[in-house]
Amino acid sequence: MYLLQARRSQQSLVWKSLLKFMKNVVSLFEKQVAKYPDKIAIEYKNSNITYLKLNEESNKFADHLLDLNVERDGTVALFLSRSVGMISTIFGVEKAGCAYLPINTNNPINRIMDILNDSKSGILVTEHLATT
Repeated sequence: MYLLQARRSQQSLVWKSLLKFMKNVVSLFEKQVAKYPDKIAIEYKNSNITYLKLNEESNKFADHLLDLNVERDGTVALFLSRSVGMISTIFGVEKAGCAYLPINTNNPINRIMDILNDSKSGILVTEHLATT
């Protein structure tokens, strides 16, 4: 019993440290936006985005999550391919006060379902259409 409590306490400390770190990342990003709004923030394959546009998109997504009444400190699952848009989504999740859970789009469906069930994520963000 004591070991279980110690482990939970340790996990809580790790979680709090991670949240503090991510708030610092968002804060540093927003400082870059103020300094270099028109500079390219990300280049990936044939896409790029400026700091200002990335900030606007991430703010818009954060507002959307808050409109959906996501629980602060909750988890948002991301089933997205690597892209510039994935980064704006990650920043949006962080700005909404949530943690993100990236899910590899190459995982088998059973693995994806296990991850989603274990995470108890309230929201799944995807660019893929559901099929039946």
